Amino acid sequence: MRAPIFRRWGGMPILGAALLAVSGAEARAECAQWTMDPGTLAVKQSNGFTIELAFSHGIHEVQGRYPFVFGNARYTAGGRRVEGTLIGTVDRNRFSVEVQWENGTRGLYRGDITPDGDIVNGRSSDVQNPDAPAATWHLERGRLRCMRPRNHPLGP
Repeated sequence: MRAPIFRRWGGMPILGAALLAVSGAEARAECAQWTMDPGTLAVKQSNGFTIELAFSHGIHEVQGRYPFVFGNARYTAGGRRVEGTLIGTVDRNRFSVEVQWENGTRGLYRGDITPDGDIVNGRSSDVQNPDAPAATWHLERGRLRCMRPRNHPLGP
């Protein structure tokens, strides 16, 4: 199942370089592994759009190192529903998801995870048009749930 997703994205993992750099002085979520609770997050953007991110089967470990998410996304514009495929990472206190929309655009959605599973400092941008104005966003519905605290015997 992994190959078709990566083939669609040009055969390379896209979000590795897009992760946010967080300094050691900033607060970190005290969680080693997050899951989606319920399985859909509703993101309200500053440009008025609400994006629904529906994750398939929570968060997966890729080769035991990268918390990897995938699923579908949708929003409504002008009475028309626009759908897309998402792929991304949820790593400690960083959330980063890229959506390939059916209209040919690609959106990048990034944010910081708080200890209680909220996502704050949400930022979204048009991957193909980096000069386009970025939007901010916040969670309107849903949140992440900690599956394994940082001090759990299995890690971080």
